[in-house]
Amino acid sequence: MVADNSGIFTGITALHCIFNTPGNTDRNEFCDWGSGTIDESITLTDALGGTLWTGPITMQWNLEDLIHERMHIIGTISGSPSGFDGFPDRGFDRSPGGGHHNFTWDYDIISHNGTLSNQYSLYGLRPISTHDLIFLGWIKSDEIQEIRNTDLSGVKLADVNYSLTSQQKANGFYRTAKVMLHENYIGDLDEYLLIEFHNATEFDKNFTNYDEPSGDRYNKGILVWHIKETVNLLDWFSDNMIDLEPAVPYNGYYSNPVPNDSYPRNYTRSSNYNGILSGDYDYLDDLNMIWYSPTSRYVFEYLPDGGRHVWETTTSGPYGWYPSDPNWFYRPISMKSDFFTDATVKGRVNNVLNAITRPSTKDWAGNQTNIAVTNIQRVSDYMTFDIRHNAVSGTVAQNTTISGNIVVTGNLIIPSGVTLTISPSTTLQFDSGVTLVVNGTLNAVGNSSSRITFTNTSGALGMEFNLILVQVITFSIVILIMLR
Repeated sequence: MVADNSGIFTGITALHCIFNTPGNTDRNEFCDWGSGTIDESITLTDALGGTLWTGPITMQWNLEDLIHERMHIIGTISGSPSGFDGFPDRGFDRSPGGGHHNFTWDYDIISHNGTLSNQYSLYGLRPISTHDLIFLGWIKSDEIQEIRNTDLSGVKLADVNYSLTSQQKANGFYRTAKVMLHENYIGDLDEYLLIEFHNATEFDKNFTNYDEPSGDRYNKGILVWHIKETVNLLDWFSDNMIDLEPAVPYNGYYSNPVPNDSYPRNYTRSSNYNGILSGDYDYLDDLNMIWYSPTSRYVFEYLPDGGRHVWETTTSGPYGWYPSDPNWFYRPISMKSDFFTDATVKGRVNNVLNAITRPSTKDWAGNQTNIAVTNIQRVSDYMTFDIRHNAVSGTVAQNTTISGNIVVTGNLIIPSGVTLTISPSTTLQFDSGVTLVVNGTLNAVGNSSSRITFTNTSGALGMEFNLILVQVITFSIVILIMLR
């Protein structure tokens, strides 16, 4: 090539090599380092040892991998931000620390586990995550609504897949919202929720989810990320703590299985499963690997959940729920039930995120922030939501303790088998028309010096106690309880 064009390397900042071969063995004949990013300067020489070109090189056998590998050296190529090389791999075999793994899957081009998604989508490659777009400055500061210690109503989000127009900015739209949980908790590092709207565009349209029937496959709604910054990302081998919060966290959630099938599943997890002390375990976290002797390879400790693709319905393996190739259980798709919306998805409306829901707005250590993302609703081609501080509503998802001065903004339901504990010195103010429904266990025990107070903005307190244990000693009001 150089003989034909001596300037062929002029202006080239990186080389990306794609080998169209059927497998790793053939590919590795071309290069003794296998495949991936060569995160250093490689020098190409001619037959006489003369230097032809020096720079970073990637090698893969698929176009999407090329883009993935380019993200590892995007900083080296562009020289921006200063000192930044590129983003690290994310997946079940990569940990930024604390026993956590960043399972970002098909919402992130830098996720390196699983099958290649562009084989299954007619609508392009996996996206660069919002977290990374903000770091690169490709989502501009005026496209981000930062929310800290302030209640807001009607925050308007346009489709995150596109830059905002000047008219959208003038009309008060944002591309993403950053809700601070702990700002500058160490130095300039923050912990926050990233909230974004997807409107069934680009990769959000796909056709491979067997459990989302035709006409119901397009992904529309609010997607929520939980981010805890731990590094400045300038070290290629370090990363922030990132957790995607699916609106439907696991199969059988509130009797809404995703999918509704007979595969055996077990949801008994440790309190810090995947290094998340909040206990907000969801199916995207559930990919620990263990050695399986019959096939002499690593398999998933638990069956991955959340939805199947076609292979899972047409293959058989060494045991009932395990197909012949472990990669076939890597989830290569996004799901409509990952998104918060006021529409009914799989028989349920998931349009609120707060201290008692699952997922919740607890911080990474499991402490309550009492921040509520509520009133999520569709408006034409955009979505809105409200932010309330010290607020809860909805169905208590798991055994939970609440404290402080809390506003109950919507009906508060304690289902059978779940305990809500209200700490001494807590005040619950119920908005007008809001009811507390107890089908499980309410444990509210105050004392003479640390009273528990139930109030209502309209003066009337609606309560419904059904079955199970109700223990209410508030030392503030007297409640007559009759169990049915």
